[in-house]
Amino acid sequence: MSSRIIILLSALSILSGSCAFHSGVADGSVAITDGNFTVTENTYGFAKTVRFLGIGGFNHVALTHAARLDMQKRFPLEKGEAYANIITDYRWSFFPFVGITACHITAEKVRFEAPASPREAPRRKESESFKFETGDAVRTVDLKTGSSRKATIGNSDELTYLLMFEDLRRKRVRKTPNKGNIVVYDKRPEYYTGPLRVDGRVRKHSSSQEYIVIGFGEEFLLVTDMSGSIDLIRYQTIAEVLPPE
Repeated sequence: MSSRIIILLSALSILSGSCAFHSGVADGSVAITDGNFTVTENTYGFAKTVRFLGIGGFNHVALTHAARLDMQKRFPLEKGEAYANIITDYRWSFFPFVGITACHITAEKVRFEAPASPREAPRRKESESFKFETGDAVRTVDLKTGSSRKATIGNSDELTYLLMFEDLRRKRVRKTPNKGNIVVYDKRPEYYTGPLRVDGRVRKHSSSQEYIVIGFGEEFLLVTDMSGSIDLIRYQTIAEVLPPE
């Protein structure tokens, strides 16, 4: 076989051949522990660039970012969800005159659950009302003037609370709100998982009046109306929790 034929066959072999290289990276993305999440589905995203004679690939400034956006578009996250155990794979393919870089991302979509606690579980099964405990941070509101003072529950009995104020003074307040004072949480208790929120809007049964929540009591919800006046409504009289404006 002549040297010209050997050279020609070698050139054709080089031009018709190709090769590819792979690499991969694993990323946890979020911290997950036993019992605080549920895997809902497996997700993926893909992006690639093509270069001809080394020119091209201008569509994606960051190929990994483009692949992640593709995954987010295919499998959007809902509230309380996150991507976990993310694996990023790269493939570089080389052909005569052409080079292709591809990025493929896979992940597990997980939904996080609220951690259970000994005092949380039974209260979820009750009504929207709350039970104050010793040490709870609260405030006492004068229903006549609207003024309030921060305090801590020292103890309570069937009819009264012992309040310990920031200035170290103590005062026993009756639980009945018609006596002029009501004790409320400034914020919703940590164990509470219901729809009511401070600054949330609610509406009573058989009424078009809207109220804004400003405190959570044991039997009553402390609210204000559009005129700024303070009122008490029982939890069971709430007909609707309105969406945020």
